[in-house]
Amino acid sequence: MQLLNNKLTLLVPTKDNDGKAIDVNYIESMLINTAGGCTVFDAKGDWLSGGRIYGDHIKAMQVNYMDIDAKAVQAVINKMILYLLKQGGQKAVSVESYNGLSIYNQDDVKTLKQEIKLANVRTH
Repeated sequence: MQLLNNKLTLLVPTKDNDGKAIDVNYIESMLINTAGGCTVFDAKGDWLSGGRIYGDHIKAMQVNYMDIDAKAVQAVINKMILYLLKQGGQKAVSVESYNGLSIYNQDDVKTLKQEIKLANVRTH
């Protein structure tokens, strides 16, 4: 038996804020190549901002992994968060874990880049 005792779920919108498709296949491929697998669920996310309800169709991309792979998986998750913030034009990116929901935005970019560098892991 193999125990994959860690889980992260990256919530990836299928379109950016201008309606342009986000390359969800690229993100899924990066996760598969790093974690060895990825389970993808179709979902819908809604949130309230400034009295208005916004919504996204999303792909919930879940990876399960062992402690030994944690640095590599976290580094690629951080890279995908940066990808979604920059190329995907997202104002925020959500990642679920056993600890709860983390919401990343532009204020987190510098820290994410530093964490990737510190991980010193090649992530394609």
